[in-house]
Amino acid sequence: MTYQHRPRRPRVAVWAYACNPAVGSDPGATWGYVHALSTHADVVLLHSPEDADDLRGWKADHPDDPIELVEVAEPRWASILARGYGLHRQLRFITYQAWLRHALARTREEHRIKSFDAVSHASYGNYWFPSPIRKVGLPTIWGPIGGGVRTPARLWPTLGVAGIIAEVERSLALGLTARLPGTRQTQRAATVVVVETEETRRRLRRDRRPDAVVVNRAAIIDAQTAGLGQGAAGVNSEPGEFLFTSALWGKKGTWLALAALRFADPRARLAFVNHGYEQRRLERLAQRWGVEDRVRFLGRIPRDELFARMRTASGLVFTGLREEGGVALAEAMRQGLPVVVLDHGGAGLLAEEALDPRRVQVVPPGSPRATARKLGRAMTVLLADPSADRSSTLNVGPHLEGIGRAVRSAIPAADPSPPEGHR
Repeated sequence: MTYQHRPRRPRVAVWAYACNPAVGSDPGATWGYVHALSTHADVVLLHSPEDADDLRGWKADHPDDPIELVEVAEPRWASILARGYGLHRQLRFITYQAWLRHALARTREEHRIKSFDAVSHASYGNYWFPSPIRKVGLPTIWGPIGGGVRTPARLWPTLGVAGIIAEVERSLALGLTARLPGTRQTQRAATVVVVETEETRRRLRRDRRPDAVVVNRAAIIDAQTAGLGQGAAGVNSEPGEFLFTSALWGKKGTWLALAALRFADPRARLAFVNHGYEQRRLERLAQRWGVEDRVRFLGRIPRDELFARMRTASGLVFTGLREEGGVALAEAMRQGLPVVVLDHGGAGLLAEEALDPRRVQVVPPGSPRATARKLGRAMTVLLADPSADRSSTLNVGPHLEGIGRAVRSAIPAADPSPPEGHR
């Protein structure tokens, strides 16, 4: 009998500053990626203290899962700086950069104890932001990175004054940081580059574009993040009600969502299930357009209540103007909720891959009024032909395959088979 040697599974250190199975947004999307990566490698997850309790709770419920947790704290001065996040969002990146240096040091320590085969930078990665992952001296998987999606120029007028100022500020900042030596070195040195969208691929150095792997983190959110099996009893949406669950910020396309109601079937209703600086403007616009009796502002509600509303709503309106993924959209698609989607960025990618296109109405961006009109018509289509099918429309296949391809490219001798608990 011939003995066949089976390569061991690779051991990968994953830097994930924001990673949490119990919440949505970036932490939830990152967790989906990390958990999917663990089917191809033994993952050592380096995370921040902010998510430590939820991650330990998850590990207690899944003691046989191969993910190993390593908490990495940022420097004390960075923790103090974090209190000023409300003053300017860029302060978070200063804190994050400090945390990355600690993650680098901790990775080197762990590598001396038990060697890694590769390092993955999985959270808050952007094509314009340098990463010290290039200094580890091991094969690297840089990403999934984002930052390449821009608000369509024709839709800038929908942003409002504050939104336009933020857009200009962001464009200038990204143009400068993308040219930093550290950023260029990060792009050049990465063994494998993983991007969230084709827009971000096009922002890479020309020589890194052809072999970049597309993996959208929102597409692979897991069941807990998507709220499957969760939901408060007795919470129902109104008849004909569509949900808008993103934050009420200009970049989320709030103007478009409200304007669409003007062109939708009069039975259509819209519930904004979040909060943000745009609410007062939206309230004034609703009165001016005569749709105030068809709009509700519910504020941020508990996630179990949100998922319960999803199960009875007529649909979700997702109009993000520069989304790399769109976790709010992915949650709705995973729940099987019909959706109306602006065909742009990562949201457009998820919608185009939908398993059931009948429940996913995709609207290309144009002028503000023309786009709002098409969104309203899409809402009417879903109202006119409601579907009782609430199976998931989120197609995870291409993105799971992309993760496996990235691991094999970074570590050619890797054993692609999952551990016993993942089969």
